[in-house]
Amino acid sequence: MDVQVPGLYADGSRVVWCPLAGRGDLSAPLDDTYEAQRLITKQPTWNDEVESLVLDFKGRHILSSAKNFQLALSQKPEHVLCQYGKIGPSTFSLDFKYPLSVIQAFGISLTTLFWT
Repeated sequence: MDVQVPGLYADGSRVVWCPLAGRGDLSAPLDDTYEAQRLITKQPTWNDEVESLVLDFKGRHILSSAKNFQLALSQKPEHVLCQYGKIGPSTFSLDFKYPLSVIQAFGISLTTLFWT
């Protein structure tokens, strides 16, 4: 998964992606400037105990699922900003933190709806 969300200015305010508010051409590719923050999927590591690739959900009891993911800043791949994991037969947990908003994290989690 590769996600781009509006970036942050030095004062902590968010970049606004809106033609009326200043960013006119939304079809133009976003580069690695302040305009966008790129989130990438954190890659699982091999666990000899279970003989499988695993993600570390820091103490959460997560069930195995193809829909589980963790997102991190491309500049800091060890710094997880969003994690989504299966915690029951039909229940998932979504954890996120700044700079993601509720609607951004929820929208990202919805992309897994049809993953198998």
